[in-house]
Amino acid sequence: MPTFDNLTTGIETRLTAGMAALKALPADLKFPWRGNPSLTDIAVLVQDAVDIENKIDEAVQKIGMLCFINMPGFRNHDPLGDQVNAVIKLIVEVGEEPIVWRDNPLTKPKAKDAAQIVAALLQGYVINGFEPLRVMTGDFQKDKKRQIYFVTVETLNIFDAISV
Repeated sequence: MPTFDNLTTGIETRLTAGMAALKALPADLKFPWRGNPSLTDIAVLVQDAVDIENKIDEAVQKIGMLCFINMPGFRNHDPLGDQVNAVIKLIVEVGEEPIVWRDNPLTKPKAKDAAQIVAALLQGYVINGFEPLRVMTGDFQKDKKRQIYFVTVETLNIFDAISV
């Protein structure tokens, strides 16, 4: 049975590999941030990782841009059934500390650009055992020191006592 760990690891793998693939494309293609070496500098972390606080601090201080995959939650679409018909939701936070991340002239994607890249990489992506990912929202959070976007992703999965 697919687990929530499979889901978060699948998203982490997709974001890391997807940004590396974009970096590898020729910069002269007419697509924002293609060929941009800074895409693979963006730290991608999962909330359940070991020593997560230090990893977040290190990413923010050294890099200035972070994609943080939160733990998923779910809603049972059929609470009277024999199985959990789960609508699974999680949020990928895309955060930037401009003082650390941005350069002059601006050659690195801003948080809003990285949020779009995250959404494009995740929309329709299939992780084994789950329905294709659906990007539902991308919300900006005001903050005095940094820019943060919350990219909300949903998928579906059915599980029961036998499959866990």
